[in-house]
Amino acid sequence: MENLLDKESVKRVVKVLSNFDSNLKVEALNSSARTAVDAATSLNCEVGAIVKSLLLRTDDSFILCLVSGDKRCSLNKIKKMIN
Repeated sequence: MENLLDKESVKRVVKVLSNFDSNLKVEALNSSARTAVDAATSLNCEVGAIVKSLLLRTDDSFILCLVSGDKRCSLNKIKKMIN
């Protein structure tokens, strides 16, 4: 199986991040992290240091929600924000 960091799409993201801030570092986890708790355990950090990304689709667009690992995303609040 190909190393995730060797994929061309990942290399492009790493390049953009590096150009933005050379101190940023992309890490690949050794095991799957289906939850923020799994990711925090793998990285040995607090759950709040993890960022969850939720991609929501409306009738005509997409919304990317970035949520702290220790918080929940309220779909009702998002619905109110976009209406």
